[in-house]
Amino acid sequence: MENINSEHAIRKDPKTAILLVTTGTTRDESKNIFDGCVNAFKTAYPDVVIRSAVASEIVRQAMAEKGIIAKSPLAALTDFMDEGFSKIIVQPLYITPGNGLHELYSIVSTMNSFSGKHGITGIEGILIGKPLLMDAKDYSLAAGALSSYFGLPEKDDAILLVSPVDENGADPSLCQLQLVMDEVTGGRFIVGSSSGYPDVDWVIKRLEHINARKVTLATLAMIPGKHAEYELAGDNPKSWKNMLESAGYEVLMSEKTLGKSTEIAEHFISSLGEVGSSHGFF
Repeated sequence: MENINSEHAIRKDPKTAILLVTTGTTRDESKNIFDGCVNAFKTAYPDVVIRSAVASEIVRQAMAEKGIIAKSPLAALTDFMDEGFSKIIVQPLYITPGNGLHELYSIVSTMNSFSGKHGITGIEGILIGKPLLMDAKDYSLAAGALSSYFGLPEKDDAILLVSPVDENGADPSLCQLQLVMDEVTGGRFIVGSSSGYPDVDWVIKRLEHINARKVTLATLAMIPGKHAEYELAGDNPKSWKNMLESAGYEVLMSEKTLGKSTEIAEHFISSLGEVGSSHGFF
């Protein structure tokens, strides 16, 4: 058997690489929000190569039409491996453990089946971080961060956080978040979903129960897309704003989005650090 020339051997980079994954959006203003998230991770992990990927194929196609090429999670991971990185952490910037997270798990688990000492990829492995809401402590931390970011409503007011993304399987997470938010905020925060439960009918009943008169409507998403704008504040009669106004409520639209929250970013960063450290990636 011939000896392999060490000069031609592939040298894997022992440092960890991080891949931030979003669903993606074509809204121009979303770029600044996402760049802020990326910079927060780069500040926390200055010696780690950090890149991003867009999970939605539709969004990637729309971006390509504008001359912007975004990598899919699979393509971005392949790039890391081709460049010699041996440890990779995929961090989804998702709120709930719904379909988006399950799709990432499928990609990561498949690629991990080829990793390890005897794997064909030559990498040690790929880890996947948690969405904002996963473990019991995540809900408590998220509830505290949300109440701090949006502020506690005045009497007769309520803050309504609506998830605009149909993630399938996310309903239990939103319901659990509601229960924890009740403990933290005294019931003046309400959680809803534009594509599942709690739906607008449940939300209106809750508003009646707490005797709210004015509602501040905000998006429960890191980086809201055009779909979120249409669902929440659009001119269509089925938008949340129009349905709530038809029910007799004064509705204000919040300009705040979770991607701008320092506390939310810190929660993601800390969670990723725990995952990486537990497997010796940091």
